[in-house]
Amino acid sequence: MPTDLINLGKQILAIIGALVVLLTFLNLLISLVPKLSGLKVKVLVYLSDFFNFMFLRRAAVKSDIENIVNNVVFELQKELPKGWIKKASIQWVRNLERKDKAVDGELILRIRPVSGEETNLIYAVTAFFDTILFPDTNHVVPSRKMKAASLLVSRRALEKRNSTFKNLFNKTQLEDAIQADDGFIHVFGKYEKLDNLGFFTGAYLREMHTIAERSLYNEMRTGIDKELNQVLEHMCSFVRELCSEGGQVNDESKWSRTGPVTSYAFLLVARANNSGARSYVERAKMRKIEGVDRLYILAREEQKNFAKQVVNEIVRSGEYKLEDSFSLHKDYRCNIGGYGAILVTDVK
Repeated sequence: MPTDLINLGKQILAIIGALVVLLTFLNLLISLVPKLSGLKVKVLVYLSDFFNFMFLRRAAVKSDIENIVNNVVFELQKELPKGWIKKASIQWVRNLERKDKAVDGELILRIRPVSGEETNLIYAVTAFFDTILFPDTNHVVPSRKMKAASLLVSRRALEKRNSTFKNLFNKTQLEDAIQADDGFIHVFGKYEKLDNLGFFTGAYLREMHTIAERSLYNEMRTGIDKELNQVLEHMCSFVRELCSEGGQVNDESKWSRTGPVTSYAFLLVARANNSGARSYVERAKMRKIEGVDRLYILAREEQKNFAKQVVNEIVRSGEYKLEDSFSLHKDYRCNIGGYGAILVTDVK
């Protein structure tokens, strides 16, 4: 073998070795400081352009999508139940059935790459939410409701990053779901109405989660779809009146619902008056007497501090315990932002 060819081979191996060391160092650095994930993308793009190595270009695209997916879904940690969001890593695969062991707390997304980075990103985000929603009960939640929830949250997360994603998402993921299931768009439309006032991730998704958990090993499992339909209809009716009456729901019966699995009520917090938090504490006590075991506190962003005071006062009264507090996508006036909390009679 010619000496020049041998030397070239050694140089290529040395370069590859140096790149492996560099990428290993970057991965270690990112594991310690996750905010630096964008640095890895920039380094890979630069190296792939400099050396014209196809494997580096693929790695750069993969790393870029991983970075975007993790940034896109990070904000949703504030909305979704605790433990649902995990760090995602991507594997380009030909066989989607292939299984690889994931690191604890990390989710591996197996995706067939297609032409177009925007389309790959849409597939990655949708695959992420298909996997993380209802992590322990997704086998009992009806598939239509699972799919509608996944697509609604995916589209919103992508649209928040760039409004141009909505049209492409609708033409691909949403259209495929509509074509596959005639009843899908009916459920999706109701989810959209709830989401416009913060009730989808704030209340309905949490009720779905609780109902699914409580139905795992009893006869309610066979009737879970009917129960979720009734909860959906109740919340949509509440939201409809909330919008038509300028933020008021005069029918007292619509403020709460008691079903075979859960009983819940809404408490919408407005600005403080002369009685401060006392009037809200009294309402919470009445709900407890009525048998409501799940009380949703929902407030506008500007009333966040007062709402937290209301939650603390209710908990201090001993009527309810705080299960979780969370951010809202929109408040009950359709404005961006908001605060929510779920109070329960018994925390797990």
